Amino acid sequence: MYVAAAAEQGFFAFLCQRTPPVMALPGASGPVIGNNPLAFALPLAGCAPLVFDMANSVVARGNVAQAVREGQDTIPPEWALGPDGQPTTDPVLALQGAMQPIAGHKGLGLAMLVECLAASMGGIVSAPDTAVGTAGSAANASAFALVINPALTTGREAFDASVSAWMQTCLQAGGPGARYPGQRQAECEQQRRRHGVPLPAGLLAELRALGERTGCAFPAG
Repeated sequence: MYVAAAAEQGFFAFLCQRTPPVMALPGASGPVIGNNPLAFALPLAGCAPLVFDMANSVVARGNVAQAVREGQDTIPPEWALGPDGQPTTDPVLALQGAMQPIAGHKGLGLAMLVECLAASMGGIVSAPDTAVGTAGSAANASAFALVINPALTTGREAFDASVSAWMQTCLQAGGPGARYPGQRQAECEQQRRRHGVPLPAGLLAELRALGERTGCAFPAG
C-alpha cells in the first residue's frame, strides 16, 4: 500500500480514489456515487506505522461478488440495495443495484469529499457508461495524494512526542487487547511471509479452473 510505504519512510500520507458510481441510499433509482476509498498512514517511532484504509460503503463490492462466486444465498440487508432501490439480501440482485454507504448520509458525505479532491480538483468528468459491471473492476478511476514530512512542519521530535502521547491514551483506554489500525496488518504480513496467503474457497476454485484451461498447474493444497 502506497501510504504505508510513505509512513515507513517517516512521512504522513493520505490517499483517496474516486471510482465509478456503485453506491446509493435507499430509494435511489441506481448507483449515484463511488464508494470512493480513502487511506492514510502515520509513522510511529519504534513501531509499525498506523495505517487506516476503508471504502465508504458498508462493505467493498468485492465482498458481494465473492458471495456470488461461493454460491451464498444471502448477504446482510445493510450491505446493498437491489435494482428497486430497496435493501436486499440477494447477492445477485445486489450486484445489479448499489452498495449502501457506511453510517447513511455520513458515508455519502465522505464519498463526496473524495469526489471533490480526486475528481473535481482534477477536472475529471464521469461518463454515464463508466459504472462498474456485475463482474468487472473499477475503471476510469482518479486519485488524490497528500504526503507531509513532519520534520519540515513541527520537527521530528515534537511530532513523535505528540503522536506517542495520543496513541498511548487510545491504547490505555482500550484495555489489554487494544491495538491501533495497522498493527495487526503488520503482524499478519510477517505471518503471511512465513506461511503463505490463505485464499477463499471460491477464489481458489476459480484459479484452479483457470489453470486447467490455460494448461498451468495449480497447487492442490
